Amino acid sequence: MKTRLFGFALLMALSVSAIAQSNVIKITPLRLLTRQVNVGYERKITDKLSIGLNGGFYIPFSSSDSALFGQIDFSNGGDVAVQQSSFGGLTVTPELRVYFSQKGALRGFHLDPFLRYFNYNIGVDGVYQDPTEGNSDISSKFRFSGGGAGLSLGFQGIVADIISIDWFIGGGAGVGGFRLDLSAEGPLEDDIDSYVDDVRAELNAQLPGLGDRLVQESSVADGYRFRIPAGVVPIFRTGLAVGIAF
Repeated sequence: MKTRLFGFALLMALSVSAIAQSNVIKITPLRLLTRQVNVGYERKITDKLSIGLNGGFYIPFSSSDSALFGQIDFSNGGDVAVQQSSFGGLTVTPELRVYFSQKGALRGFHLDPFLRYFNYNIGVDGVYQDPTEGNSDISSKFRFSGGGAGLSLGFQGIVADIISIDWFIGGGAGVGGFRLDLSAEGPLEDDIDSYVDDVRAELNAQLPGLGDRLVQESSVADGYRFRIPAGVVPIFRTGLAVGIAF
């Protein structure tokens, strides 16, 4: 008799849990291949709407393996022999989801207006080899940050009332700014212009006119700071997330 009562109570608890599902916690496992950890939380607020918050960050790393970036060659004949490099970054993406399925929020096709904050940084230390002025030790810290908004479309299914599988794709636009902090020892220590000219030329080669916007903002401790003023940048969003619904 006690066994039957326990089984009945367990069945009722599972049934109520299935009916009352209003939360999903999920991760995007394929992004681990690029050293990015992405975690999301979604909360049902009405029959057709949910809100969510997604956070992603790149696992910071620092490497003395020159093969990571190799040698950076500039068009004027100078180059940087990379000795140490580092990378890190994060994104924060709040969203509102509109579901179209008669099953209600958390299941079926969804349209997602979203906001995005991003912040990425790269560090490169090495030896700048100038064909006329000689070698200088340099330390470069690049930062790209900003925010924006967009729209994505996707589909979420919940298997066995507990396993969430969520696919989405979309994009938008934002405003992002670029900052470069430089310091040097050697011939460049008192005159960083030749290196900055190389950086400008390479930026222009990648995107015409971008390097021309690189301007000196101020001097910082033991070096210089440059900026590219904020401009419009594209935002892309896609992924396949799995999680737990409860």
